[in-house]
Amino acid sequence: MVEPHKGTLWKKSPAGPFYQEREFQLYRGILSYTSGKGEQVKLHLSGASKLQMTNAERHEFNINGTELVSETSAKTTDRVFHFRAGDSASLALWSAAFEAHKAFAAEQHQQRQQEVAIRDAELTAAQTVSAKVKREDGFKPKEELSSTLQKKSPQFPYPWQKRQVRLQGGHSILYQSGSGGEKGISMHEVKIVRMTDPAACEFEITTVTDKRYLFRAPDRSTAALWVRELQQIHEALRVQTEAEVGHWAREADLGT
Repeated sequence: MVEPHKGTLWKKSPAGPFYQEREFQLYRGILSYTSGKGEQVKLHLSGASKLQMTNAERHEFNINGTELVSETSAKTTDRVFHFRAGDSASLALWSAAFEAHKAFAAEQHQQRQQEVAIRDAELTAAQTVSAKVKREDGFKPKEELSSTLQKKSPQFPYPWQKRQVRLQGGHSILYQSGSGGEKGISMHEVKIVRMTDPAACEFEITTVTDKRYLFRAPDRSTAALWVRELQQIHEALRVQTEAEVGHWAREADLGT
């Protein structure tokens, strides 16, 4: 951890040749001060920032290669900031503090780049796992699948009703309602897909809200096909979602 440094400097006004007294602070690679208008101004240092002595007798120096951040804007600037220290001892302290904070800022930048590279690698790996799930044992989930199934009514006396059921785009299960309209189940909302009675060719889809959909296939192979397709898609979506959530959570952590 780099030590903060603060004190008085005289800053050259951009409007004229005179220097104005200001209180400055160097903290974690940022040189900050309050302008004559009362606005908080921050100069973010980087590995490209430079401090150059301009007049040793008058204890004057300049700083360039910073990112200027104010209450109204933030931009990398080519502007050169001119300063004057009170004496040679103060000048030496500010020069040493500048170099320490410049090194700190460069190290932090490098660390952020490494973290971004690690996060990108983790996301790529997770996406690879997701793709592997899809093609495991040479299997690739179908984006389109259609069968005539029976769906158990949620209303008493819970009859089995014949429905045309189809998988669309690999993300939606669509089926006809009793009134002839079309209803759907989003695969993003599915929590469990399981075979409930292999002998009867029955399987169940449970959503994250614990809503249950019971289906019966005309034969075991059709039931197994639907269960396998939906389980593979569900697992691939789960892996992808966890990777994306982790990725953006780490992005948020870096932004704080």
